Amino acid sequence: MVAKRMILPTALVVVTVVALPFLPQVPQSLAAATAKRGTVIDHSLNRPLDGAFVLVTRYLGQNGFASSGGCVSIALTHTDINGRYSIPSQWKKWRMGVPGFDPRQFWLMYVFKRGYTAAASSELPGNRRLPLYAAWDSEHDAYTWQGMTIEVAPIELQQGTLRFEERVQDLAKIKDVASHGCPADAETQKQIGMMLDEFYKEQEQYVCGAAPDGQTDYKTLANLNWLLPTVDQVLAFSKVVRKSLPSYDPSWTSYAPSGLVSFETVCKIMRDGERP
Repeated sequence: MVAKRMILPTALVVVTVVALPFLPQVPQSLAAATAKRGTVIDHSLNRPLDGAFVLVTRYLGQNGFASSGGCVSIALTHTDINGRYSIPSQWKKWRMGVPGFDPRQFWLMYVFKRGYTAAASSELPGNRRLPLYAAWDSEHDAYTWQGMTIEVAPIELQQGTLRFEERVQDLAKIKDVASHGCPADAETQKQIGMMLDEFYKEQEQYVCGAAPDGQTDYKTLANLNWLLPTVDQVLAFSKVVRKSLPSYDPSWTSYAPSGLVSFETVCKIMRDGERP
């Protein structure tokens, strides 16, 4: 009889001992999986900005590295006419890290729209340029709980343009984030593919409409290749590049040769190489 009475207390002790190391993660895990909403502001006009892309990636990291746990989920949406966006909850993708290895969960947001850059900040170092996107980090930027939803502090973009090479570099960064092994459902994958296709077509329109004697560098050409939505398209583009510029292998982006290539050549490569 005494043994039976001890079963429940013993079970509670065991559960407590097992669960206790995970407790410090609970606030981060709840915040990472909870539905989120917020507003994007046009800093130049001080009013809500509609039609902005909002890309959200959620990570589980350990020992100070996001890659140890990897990307848990990704979502893509747009702001409405009131500059508002919402990201659904991710309870089906609940994750916990291994205790004792500095587990942490956080999410990153990239907000961008054609014709805009990140808003100027007093924290921007020296000569560093403004990027195409505003980056938001749950570990450093503000948010509040409103019931069972998280309200993200307003994110600002300002009207502005970048040099062609800078714009392509930043779009390639967004492509890298969007395709970095984050699990995504079919609809999200479709939305990301459409977004990347839009990026590529915008750059093709710019290059092919520019003066034919315009030029860009080989690193930008490699970034244009990377913008294509599918692997087949990337490979097809690479073949066209090798045919047009035999001395350059676009797969070796970090070792791109010095020198310039004409917009006329780039336009032909983009038009001939965008379809597998």
